[in-house]
Amino acid sequence: MGNSSNGGLLGIVAAGGFGTRCGLGYPKSLFAVEGESLLSKTIAELRRIGAEVIVLTNRSEYWDLTRKQVRAYSGVRLALSGEVESTVELLRCVPVEDILERKVLFCYGHAPRPAGHLRDLIQLQGPAVSVVRYSSKRKLVRSCTGLYMEPPYYLPQLQLHDLQSNTWSELIDGLDRPAEEVLLNGPGEANYSSEIELYAKYASQSIR
Repeated sequence: MGNSSNGGLLGIVAAGGFGTRCGLGYPKSLFAVEGESLLSKTIAELRRIGAEVIVLTNRSEYWDLTRKQVRAYSGVRLALSGEVESTVELLRCVPVEDILERKVLFCYGHAPRPAGHLRDLIQLQGPAVSVVRYSSKRKLVRSCTGLYMEPPYYLPQLQLHDLQSNTWSELIDGLDRPAEEVLLNGPGEANYSSEIELYAKYASQSIR
């Protein structure tokens, strides 16, 4: 996947899936809001904080469309992850040399976060990876009124290359420190009328 020996920040974006809960039938990251895909918004914010970006997808039939989004940003890499049983296993699709000795920010292509919020997440002591995700209670992202935000998860970086857990609870239980030290205080349950309002709210609250 290329040489990443510079030791800088690496952003890994999961951009596959089927969009089943949203009733889309295609990856949620390709859903367009105000003429721009959620994946494009995610990449743009990662680039604003100087991150090298790798986009992973398991939907080969949407390869060309996903690549079109990626090509708009120079230096962003796209890889086909194949079928995986859990999101955690996506990390195993990235070569070990790409993640060791680096800070890794792992997020979802359908849940963009403003650069200021991402900076807040990575300004921690020691190497860490952050997972940011949400699930909607309505079929369409554009009309969801009940949006559930889970707190970011931080995992010891050196465990990234051999994670075996199928669920987050198993993963947390397997860590060598208390769960309360892993589950940091992040955004809890919140209600917003649209993804754009969520995005704007985080933008206004973030330190830029």
